[in-house]
Amino acid sequence: MKWFDIVKAPPPQTFRGTTWKFFAQDDIPYLEELINAKDAPWEELWPTVSRKIFFEKDQTFTPKLKGPGVGFWGVMNITNGELVGDGWEMMRTRETLNPNDPESVTEVQWGMGMNSISLTPNQIGVEVIKYGARPNIEVTIPPETNLVVGEKYMKDKFEKNPSNYQLNNGEAAALAILGIFAEQRKPRERKNRIRLFEEFKIGPLQRESDSKYLRGLEAKGLVDYGSMRDDISPSNRGYPRITPAGYREATMQVDMPRAVFMSEEMEEGPDGQMIPFGFKAKVLKQPDAPYMGYEGGALAEG
Repeated sequence: MKWFDIVKAPPPQTFRGTTWKFFAQDDIPYLEELINAKDAPWEELWPTVSRKIFFEKDQTFTPKLKGPGVGFWGVMNITNGELVGDGWEMMRTRETLNPNDPESVTEVQWGMGMNSISLTPNQIGVEVIKYGARPNIEVTIPPETNLVVGEKYMKDKFEKNPSNYQLNNGEAAALAILGIFAEQRKPRERKNRIRLFEEFKIGPLQRESDSKYLRGLEAKGLVDYGSMRDDISPSNRGYPRITPAGYREATMQVDMPRAVFMSEEMEEGPDGQMIPFGFKAKVLKQPDAPYMGYEGGALAEG
């Protein structure tokens, strides 16, 4: 996975040419333990920190204070969660410079962004910064990374809901249409359901449909064709219908804002190629990719 594959993360933000997005505490393995370690160089843990991931177009990590403040930076080995080299290094602003103190000069140079480090795929850059009363944890993940972001969240999610089913994007779209956005329990939505299946290119929605996404849901028990069922009228047999389990999974897994569901928004990936961000865009471009939630972009191809 790439840096932008973050479960439950909002779209990227760009300010003055810098692109970043928020992440949750457990999205990056070992990071919270590192921040909360007793030997951390700050006097006490800065509470209510805002966590951000910064996007870089190459492997370069450039620690920097982006305003008046003080901070620390380090390079974390993602394999064991340990800091590389000398551990945490301090950053200060120019106003605190003591030209007669070599250590002060070095700290200000780091704070001004005058030094850069090349990260390996097994490393991330971490900055813990306090701007006034506002503390941040800022992480730089190189485009080519071995880090699996959000792995713990997904594991916990499925452990708490063991009846959940792993879907691909096409199956998730089909379930969302049948269970939420053109709900099958509403007869007047029939034409809308058919249209949406065509728009998302996951159909056709018709009797004995050979759609592999509908057939995938049938195999999971989330859709029932009822071809051989005597309790269904002959006119409805063979027509794919969402099951009670399908409604449950639609509510648990694919209930999202309609604007997100219909979005064909694209975003720039690490090497400049455009990748799908909106959910409809993901379905159209990557229908067979694992469904990882509706936020956080899509898998980069290559």
